[in-house]
Amino acid sequence: MCKQYFYVGHGLYLTETALIKISLLLQFLRIFKAGAMHRTCLILLVLVSLWGLAFFIVGWFPCFPVRGMWDRTIGAKCYGFGLGDVQEFVTMFKVHSASNMAFDLAVFLTPLILFSTPNLKPKNLVAMTGVFAVGAL
Repeated sequence: MCKQYFYVGHGLYLTETALIKISLLLQFLRIFKAGAMHRTCLILLVLVSLWGLAFFIVGWFPCFPVRGMWDRTIGAKCYGFGLGDVQEFVTMFKVHSASNMAFDLAVFLTPLILFSTPNLKPKNLVAMTGVFAVGAL
């Protein structure tokens, strides 16, 4: 039963890391309606979506059949996160973590262009700084 909980928890983690970034990028598209920032957000949205889809598949289908993830007696073919080989799992985890951090940084830095807006009111500057400070934490 413990392996089944791990399977579901890990699959949800891999899915939510992508969905959070996608939701933020969709919000950015509402802010940046045209120009280079709009294109940047679209490119990031496509890259994050493809990245998320890849890890969604690897996370939710680590074995064929999936039951092989927690029942090794059925002779399932496992890869990546399928825990067939500890070193392979660690490598997949490192790849996901590194790419996750890179996309986090890209999504976080994208709206910083707003700070260079001419005639930005001090009240808006303080509010935006607060939002970014909370986001950085």
